[in-house]
Amino acid sequence: MPFNLAVFDVNAADGIREMFPEITDWYIGGHSLGGSMAAAYLEKHPSDFKGLLLLAAYSTADLSNENIRTLSIYGSNDGVLNREKYEQYRSNLPELTEYIIDGGCHAYFGVYGSQDGDGTPTIDNARQINLTADAVAKWVGGIKHFQSLREHKMITNDLDLGFAKIRATVNNAAINFEVGKSSFDTYQLDDGTELHPAGCLEIIMNTLPYCIGDKISVGFDRGAFTCDSGGESKINIVGEIREFTVAMGAPDTDAAGSLKRTFPYETWCSDSRGFEFHITDDPEQYSKNSVDIVITVVWEYSNLDCAWDMVSYLTS
Repeated sequence: MPFNLAVFDVNAADGIREMFPEITDWYIGGHSLGGSMAAAYLEKHPSDFKGLLLLAAYSTADLSNENIRTLSIYGSNDGVLNREKYEQYRSNLPELTEYIIDGGCHAYFGVYGSQDGDGTPTIDNARQINLTADAVAKWVGGIKHFQSLREHKMITNDLDLGFAKIRATVNNAAINFEVGKSSFDTYQLDDGTELHPAGCLEIIMNTLPYCIGDKISVGFDRGAFTCDSGGESKINIVGEIREFTVAMGAPDTDAAGSLKRTFPYETWCSDSRGFEFHITDDPEQYSKNSVDIVITVVWEYSNLDCAWDMVSYLTS
């Protein structure tokens, strides 16, 4: 792109989608004038994209009749963004979600130094980038994957996350499991800011149908993971798949004694992609809280600095 400025090559996105045929859902966006050029490109190729991301930008192109979603983010201390034009062209944007970063400025969406006319930020550069990444991840990833699970649950034997699949078996035969949204989905930074991951769900399997000696396996179909620190009552694995940092957490049956809780199974970290649960006693002799195996799966975009810490915390 000439001089790294989108205005000199409004068609810079040509051919990118064809380079990655495995990706089916595409979004386009940009910062400042780059956002306006992204909107102009989308106007000519509306069927190619699911949505538009504007960082301190507005669209002079009228997209109001297009079947797309729009996310607009700008800083409260931005001194470059023309607010009058921003409001003037707001009606050009369909299904608009707006996010204002308190204390953010125009230049801090990138790392290129200060910009003439910009306001004085009250947060640092990395903080603004992290907040932006979190907002975009929730907007794209959180909505793309499992929107219906916010209020409902589903039963499946092959859970497709988009970047990987999760499968469960008992004695190597596929089994169904219940999937729902996890209520434990908030990660707090040192300054008190609360962040939410791109995806956070629970997998629940009831052990009542199984007998002593049965082996239940749950895991991803791809990726390389390492055992993380876990927590008081859980063990977890964390790794990276494509653009996501991903974690899976399971009950730590070795730690159950200190919690005065027992299970009819033992949890084994079977390989680098998941867990095994070995049935060691009659599940009918245990309470419901003990016979249900509850596994937590969390993912966040890897470009967020705290992605690893976030997914590890929420699965431990």
